[in-house]
Amino acid sequence: VLGGAPFVLRRPVSLEIDEGWQMSPLEIRAADQQLSLAGRFSDQDGYAVRLDMASLDMAPFGPFVELPDLQGRIGGHLVLSGHADALEVDSQLDIEVTRQDEPLAVLRTDLASTSEGLRIDATAHIPGSDEVTVRGVLPVFASLGSADRERADRSADLNLVLQSDGGSIRWLNPFLDPTVMSDLEGLLTMDITVRGTIESPR
Repeated sequence: VLGGAPFVLRRPVSLEIDEGWQMSPLEIRAADQQLSLAGRFSDQDGYAVRLDMASLDMAPFGPFVELPDLQGRIGGHLVLSGHADALEVDSQLDIEVTRQDEPLAVLRTDLASTSEGLRIDATAHIPGSDEVTVRGVLPVFASLGSADRERADRSADLNLVLQSDGGSIRWLNPFLDPTVMSDLEGLLTMDITVRGTIESPR
């Protein structure tokens, strides 16, 4: 049970271990919510893991990320592939943010690994106002280790563009600490290009 909704396992899951491991899809469903996880690992090929979500309620996860007012639905996929010290990321997520059943925004995020780092293409579609977009490349490389590489990434080139032509900022409220700030209102206009590095952005 998650958030009052009983999840049902759609089919038995198998796990094979032989010079690595391989797991058949773990598929669970509760009404219109769906979650699927499958993957494999070998020393030669590394990881190949895929997570798919459809209309997954975010509210039960709010307390775990210290966002008690978090409401909405999330769908999309996350794929990790390659070896532990150089994982490749391919992700597309659609997040519908609501507050007391009122739609605040639909966030669309696309992430993909490139030779320069993690490419980001994110858009917030906000009812009654213009979009807020973030596009560019962060010098971040997914890894389960390699501290040396992580330190080197902090001096790599940063290239991000943030744009908004009067986008509402109300959709940020569920992500704020209510003891510090609440009921945020207003419009955001910006055209910002971030260069430099993570250590010294400009």
